[in-house]
This record gives sequence, structure tokens and C-alpha cells, in this order.
Amino acid sequence: LARSLITWMRAIGLLEDVRRIVPDHIHAHWATYPSTAAMILADHLDGSFSITAHAHDIFLENQLMPQKLARAAFVATISEYNRIYLRLRYAAAHDARIEVIHCGVPLEGRSLPAPRALAKPPLLLSVGRHDEVKAFPILLAACAALKARGIAFHCEIVGDGPLRSMLEKRRRELGLENEVSLSGALPSEEVEERMGRASVFVLASTRARSGNMDGIPVALVEAMVHGVPVVSTRISGIPELVRDGETGLLVEPDDAAALAQALERMLCDHMLRSRCVAAAQ
Repeated sequence: LARSLITWMRAIGLLEDVRRIVPDHIHAHWATYPSTAAMILADHLDGSFSITAHAHDIFLENQLMPQKLARAAFVATISEYNRIYLRLRYAAAHDARIEVIHCGVPLEGRSLPAPRALAKPPLLLSVGRHDEVKAFPILLAACAALKARGIAFHCEIVGDGPLRSMLEKRRRELGLENEVSLSGALPSEEVEERMGRASVFVLASTRARSGNMDGIPVALVEAMVHGVPVVSTRISGIPELVRDGETGLLVEPDDAAALAQALERMLCDHMLRSRCVAAAQ
């Protein structure tokens, strides 16, 4: 309530500046405070507004969503999963115009690379904030299973966040100091360089205890553009991008054994890798 009141005051403070622009329509990304501001401004300008809803802004929050769904000209969201989720959660969503617009990456000036040979050892790459939704402990457990099977690999986890120290401790407990690197946050050009060397991109996404989860992680799209085969989980909108056995491999969330098996399969089956990379692109 306090934050909504602050949003209201800030929006009113911008009203005259926005009025001078004479907008035909106001659009806001995120279904939280940005769309609250858009709704307030549209009301005062007798105009229309719309929203793009992504992930935590609907899974964790309820920032006047019934009112926004009832009054918005449309709601764009990034997955069919989200559209169904909104309609199950809010009665107002049944009469709302909800459109799915999947996120992507620009392809202009980018050539899609051909499948490449595995590095020695193969590089398993994962990129994301060290947060519960990314389930990096499950990835570490899968790496331990691969090591126990005698499979050569190196796993690099790029990112930072509140669970960093816990992941470092878990890596030590599993004896993975030589097999797993925790690289911290890196500039985008260094992440691209890792993508260029990666043998498999893996994201072990899960549903957090809070209810939060990924939408469709753009990192998966980036990996596909770079010609890297992907392994991920059946959570939220990910199956809309990664079709199991066709554009990548999917396992159930929180299943380290299944994740290890999928990684081994992607590393060892050259025909599967080539087929998935081509279909993903």
C-alpha cells in the first residue's frame, strides 16, 4: 500500500510532462508499480494503457491486478503458461485481452553458427542469478553424478546473488572444486565468449518456496542462437521454447539424477546434439 501511494504521487508529479506529449496510449513493462503509474496517468488523461507481464510480477505480486486486468486495453505476457495462470488466478482475466508475445533476441547481423565439436573437456555452461528459482544446487548434484560415472566435463556457473556462499560450500562438500567454476557476474561480451565455447547450456530452473519461478529465460534463447544445445526443466513457459527431444532436452525440476542423465545424453549423442541445434535455430 505504501509503495502504491508513492507510485501515485510520482505519477501525479509527472502528469503535466506527460500531458504535453499528448500520448495516444501508455504502455508499461511489469505488472507492478510501472503499470500502476500507467493506469493512474491514463485515468487522468482519459486515455488507454496496457501492460507487459513477465514472471515475478505476477507469480509473487498482486499489485491491483483485478483492476488492471479490467481496465487495460490489453495485457501482453511472455508465455502461454502466464496467460493460463492469470485466467486461473483472477476472474477479471476472463474478459481481458491477454496476448502472448514471446521474448527474443535480435538476429540482425548475426549468422547462426554450425554445430561445433565438443571441447576437451566439454564445457557445461549455466548463467543466472544465484537465486532459489535457478536451482544451482540441483545442477551441482547432477555434476557430482556425472563425475561419479567417470564422464569428463567442466561446468561453469556465471552469475552472482544471495546464495553464492551456499553454492561455494556445497561445491566443496561434493568435491567439485576442479569440475565446477563459480565465475561471478561477467560482462556480456565475456558471457558471449563462454557461449562460443560451450558444449551444452544447462538451466535447472525450479519453482521457489515463495511461488516465484522463471518465465522463459532469455539465456536459453541466447544459447540457441549461439548454436549451443540446451538442457532445462519443465517449469513455467520453458517447454514453449525447449521442446523435449526436438529443440533441446527437458527434465522435471529438482531431479538431479534426471538432469545428469540428460546432460550425459546430450554430451554423448552427436546426432541428438546436431538435430536439436538445427531445430532450435
